[in-house]
Amino acid sequence: MAAAGSPGWILPAIVLALLAPGCGNPPAHPATARRVVIIGVDGATWSLISPLMAAGRMPHLADLYRSGSAGALRSIGSPGGEPLDPAALWTSLATGRPPGVHGITESAEKIPGRYALRPITADRRRVPALWTIAGSRGVGVGVAGWPDTFPAERVAGFMIAEGYDPAVTGELGYLHPPGALGSAGGAGEDLPLSEAARKIAALDEELAESFRRDLSALSRGVALYRVYQPGLAFLRFESVDRASHRFWQYHERKYLQVEASRGHAPVPAVGATLAEAIPGAYAFLDEWIGMLLARLPERTTVLVVSTHGFRGVRMIDYIHLDLDRVLELLGLMARGPGGRPDWRGTRMFGMDGSASNRRALFVNVEGREAQGTVPAPDVDLLTAETARRLRELRSDRGEPLVRRVGVVDHPGPSEPDLELIENLGLDPSTSITIGSERQPVTTLYRRFSEDFGAHDATGILLAAGEGIAPGRTGWSADIYDVAPTVLFLLGLDLAADMPGSPIEEILAAPPGRGYPSVPSYDGLGGGPDPVHRPEQVVAREIERLRSVSHLR
Repeated sequence: MAAAGSPGWILPAIVLALLAPGCGNPPAHPATARRVVIIGVDGATWSLISPLMAAGRMPHLADLYRSGSAGALRSIGSPGGEPLDPAALWTSLATGRPPGVHGITESAEKIPGRYALRPITADRRRVPALWTIAGSRGVGVGVAGWPDTFPAERVAGFMIAEGYDPAVTGELGYLHPPGALGSAGGAGEDLPLSEAARKIAALDEELAESFRRDLSALSRGVALYRVYQPGLAFLRFESVDRASHRFWQYHERKYLQVEASRGHAPVPAVGATLAEAIPGAYAFLDEWIGMLLARLPERTTVLVVSTHGFRGVRMIDYIHLDLDRVLELLGLMARGPGGRPDWRGTRMFGMDGSASNRRALFVNVEGREAQGTVPAPDVDLLTAETARRLRELRSDRGEPLVRRVGVVDHPGPSEPDLELIENLGLDPSTSITIGSERQPVTTLYRRFSEDFGAHDATGILLAAGEGIAPGRTGWSADIYDVAPTVLFLLGLDLAADMPGSPIEEILAAPPGRGYPSVPSYDGLGGGPDPVHRPEQVVAREIERLRSVSHLR
């Protein structure tokens, strides 16, 4: 771990002399003069924020809370109540559209022709995000580190794509406009890490790295914000999610008994120290918000939002169907040395880009896969037969092993041939007959993470500033309501194909019945053009997704 006082913690200051590019088409009707800043916080939950505010450890957020409106944000959940993949959630918030419409359903996808994954990219998005909509109506925009924004779009303002690290990634695909952050690509405001945050960062190398990324993203974001002065800005904070995944057992101490049963019982003094990791990450979030608020102009409306919350694990969290074992028992997959697939004897394989209960199966097609075994004319018959066999797998109590399975019509190079929804509610005492043998249900599942913190389907929304009614709490809204609320705050038309609506509970003057709307903004296009990134960068991002349990 780099020392907390190393130069990586403080970015050099520069004076930027860039001019914002021209905006798009003029607005259909005059927009408001207010500015809106959206702060995305991965994994934030009121169950932790509220006591920390009461204890005086989050003073900046407490000020926003007292002057604004705060409530719960209902996420998009699976049948078991767990939120969907974070990539799908953040894209739904930014577009106002369901995952099946915007096209981002998981964090990663299969690399065509290879038995490996790559992070999902923004060019897979099929509908415009708020930054495209606002820019097309004459509102300047700025985006820094928002989830699933690589490659960066040519927005009416600036965009720093998620994962930007100039020393590792370079600038191509990560920065618009090119060169906006200086010749070295890393310049930003001078934002030092506080002594309190340094102590928390020193607890864990991965947590320290997430602190560095958050500070760097804010540093670069506020530097470009000062230059472009956008009417709509997006910034993102991820360290709370990282800390919650790694250290929940020290917050909810009943999980330490499970940790002890695995032979990892911490020394009491160490456990007491690590109990500060999650509160410390929230305190750093508060410092981070304070640094941002100090640099925002007047008449700025701030929205702090999380698309999912956090809680302790339940029995089925991180437990998933062991598809490789099921396929092997069905005679569709062969094993080689070390238990790895023997591709020469494999006809069907699984590869999942999400931690949700949506699963993907691929046919090992000759000519399509590196070591394909199934002739192309046999693919339809094999997929139909596999789907039938999977549907027939039931426990001795009649419970299905999979809730739903279907053939994907005309799959693209990264899309699966079969998709299924696994059943995570089977009685663990039952068994299933596969072939001629009965298999205990417990042997057909596996854990993919040892974390004790899990995503929850209830996020947060805190709004304060111009246009927001103060003192309103206790309400809840859908994730789809955020985009229409932002459009209204900016004075822009609503869209009839967005399922949500402006959140009236938080608005000082909600829209009347005659507020203008358009049928859709889809004519503006979807995501950016694809950009290739080096294999080492792809591998680094996949490892990061696995480290926070966003992939199996």
